[in-house]
Amino acid sequence: MSKLELITGKPHLSYSAVSTLADCGEKFRLERVEQVPQAPAWWFIGGKAYHVATEYIDYGAEEDPTTAWDKAWAKQLEEDVPDGNYDVVRAAGRATKEWPDKQNKEWWDYHGPGFVAEYIKTVSQMRADGWQIWAVEDGTPAIEIPFQVVIGEVVMKGAIDRIFVNPDGELVVVDLKAGSTVPQSTMQLGVYAVAVERIFGVKPILGSYFMARKAELTEPTSLLHYTEDMLGSVLQSAKRMIEAEIFLPHITNLCKSCGVRDYCTVMATK
Repeated sequence: MSKLELITGKPHLSYSAVSTLADCGEKFRLERVEQVPQAPAWWFIGGKAYHVATEYIDYGAEEDPTTAWDKAWAKQLEEDVPDGNYDVVRAAGRATKEWPDKQNKEWWDYHGPGFVAEYIKTVSQMRADGWQIWAVEDGTPAIEIPFQVVIGEVVMKGAIDRIFVNPDGELVVVDLKAGSTVPQSTMQLGVYAVAVERIFGVKPILGSYFMARKAELTEPTSLLHYTEDMLGSVLQSAKRMIEAEIFLPHITNLCKSCGVRDYCTVMATK
């Protein structure tokens, strides 16, 4: 058993784990090493439901956005809040006159079907413009493609939301985001591009985020600079930090909404 597995219980890393480690080592330690109980959050539940609902749409299992959302939403509520105690689930966003309890269950009940409807509208327009979901070698559409590959001697595991082919015949890795903020980094897309190359022998040269709340695909960005050597160096550094048990807290305004705040060595007493 590797030292990484001894510490985290897993022989692999995910991009989410590496990102959490970079953002706050203490959060990584509490979530991934100590595995303390985490307060559920509506943005996580809603985001997962959005992913599932759009899968239903793209696989053709559902055509109506409200039906797809309701089915996915019920599934996630059952998985993430099985006791039905919604009062303990954290809400994000600002309190407004219309939504005084922020982006809670009622907010997602209302907005979820609209997010899916706008996804259908945007992807339909993309198809009309010559875009299509890529089909892998066996003809399977590139929707939530799972992977486990070695990059720089680090085992990386995850799933790629979508791989599109643009009108120029170029592969575009796309990750769906249900939050309001566009990620500042494209490294997640770079990891996915290298994973696609390792599995299928062809590397997507472009990557984008699909932002659910605006129903927009961000401008496709080149991923050519994300080589296996470059990413391997970053991932090996992350792995060495974990194995050395270096978990530095990072205190920011986001601490107040952290799901493991009550266990944090810095914030628990505040």
